[in-house]
Amino acid sequence: MIVIRPVLPILHPLLFGVYSVLRICADPTDPSPPSQAVRPLLVVLAGVLLLLVAAKPLLPRIAPRALLVSFLILGFSDYLFALLAGSSIPGVGAFFLALLRHPAMGGLFFLALLVLVWFLLRRTRRDLSTLTVGATILGAGLAIGATVNGISPWLRFDHAPWMPAVQTILSDEAERELHPRTPLPDIYYVVVDGYARQDVLQDLYSLDNDSFLQSLRERGFFIPSRSCSNYMQTYLSLASTLNLSYLDALAGAPGFSPKTRLPLYYLIQKSRAVRTLKRAGYRFVLVPSVYAATDHHGMADVRAANTLLLNGVENKILSISPLTAWKRMRRLQYEAYRRHLGDNLDALGAAVRLPGPKLVLAHLVLPHPPFVFGQSGEPVLPDHPLCLNDGSFYMGSREEYVRGYTDQLAYTNMRILALVDSLQLGASEPPVIILQADHGPGSMLDWKSVPGSNTTERVGIFAAYCVPDELRSQLYDTMTPVNAIRFLLNHVAGTEFERLEDKSYFSTRGEPYDFHLVPPVETR
Repeated sequence: MIVIRPVLPILHPLLFGVYSVLRICADPTDPSPPSQAVRPLLVVLAGVLLLLVAAKPLLPRIAPRALLVSFLILGFSDYLFALLAGSSIPGVGAFFLALLRHPAMGGLFFLALLVLVWFLLRRTRRDLSTLTVGATILGAGLAIGATVNGISPWLRFDHAPWMPAVQTILSDEAERELHPRTPLPDIYYVVVDGYARQDVLQDLYSLDNDSFLQSLRERGFFIPSRSCSNYMQTYLSLASTLNLSYLDALAGAPGFSPKTRLPLYYLIQKSRAVRTLKRAGYRFVLVPSVYAATDHHGMADVRAANTLLLNGVENKILSISPLTAWKRMRRLQYEAYRRHLGDNLDALGAAVRLPGPKLVLAHLVLPHPPFVFGQSGEPVLPDHPLCLNDGSFYMGSREEYVRGYTDQLAYTNMRILALVDSLQLGASEPPVIILQADHGPGSMLDWKSVPGSNTTERVGIFAAYCVPDELRSQLYDTMTPVNAIRFLLNHVAGTEFERLEDKSYFSTRGEPYDFHLVPPVETR
């Protein structure tokens, strides 16, 4: 007791610090590997200790000082979620919505609350031991919960309740006999996140994209006019495409949270397509993205340098904190993100110099939000925090979405054409280049409702294939990604994957495995 009592007042700020970092890893809708939490966790714990020392002139007594620091940490970690929750409360929702859309106003509101808490703690002369014990118990509960939910699922993949369903999807790759062609062409598989089909751009964005498409055709690309995604979420789409399969096995699988994306993360990491191509003789080159699922890959032989200064967990911590009220902080965060996207495109072009045969996989978060580029690549600084929210979670109006999307799409087109030229001109043998969206944009997407969403916008995707004539003759206008990859493996690795029925599914963000079949939509 003699040792515990002096430590108790500073214990709860440290516990809240652990919670503030590990809760990011525990988010089932966007899982982050615990390795990304190590650096921010050390920084946060060191910051807590510094704050406890620095705040001594404001609050000489340790108990109220620790409570003030705990309030500060909880305010930082739950700031954005508190505003989102407040925006749905009748009567005061408009006020919290204004705080969301005007970061400076939100920052001043948080600062005012912090000053009020300091004032009350400074004036009180009461014994705060009961409040300290309560804060410690709460902090311990939150920290333990975040640790269990954020770390333990990553340590028991082999015994996860969803593993039997996942193994059903992964099951038959090892038994397939390969007959690789000679020589093997280099393959560049580029996922352009959220890129819409031509008719969707014309109807919903008043944008004629034909000049870009024609430029690709002149460079030898086949562009399906009625291409559709198989799924309307990135994790679902990549897990399906990279495993050449639909995800029906996950739809009714018992025993795991309906929100968790960990089965999809596992499927992307254990990709049947990547394993097949490596068995056929390919080296696997990964160009990392800001998505946890495509930032790292255990089978990668080469990983291009990730120039993002902050990892996924660190970016999320900043984005949900009151620091977004500081324009300079937002600018630094957006500049780092913008540079990362540009460097990824540069790394893709430079991959042509790597020895082959090689499979180069790049997931470009373009033209998907956040909208950080103007039409010619000039920097854009949005008023809201840096986040990849789309659809009904986008922090702006539909008009802002459409304007930002069309500008960023123009920049994406410019960079894609330059990339294609560098890949085609720099290669000794014609490469296979696949440009393919994982889903369409989300200006009319309601993440909580199938009837409330424009599924045509979300399902109608851009795709373009530069492939040998023998493979090109098998492609067709209604082809979906799951069949495109099957045809590719049959061509280069000599597999005999059958063509599947082309289908598209919608599911909400909260229940990703509750699949709703989307009827095929004809283009004009």
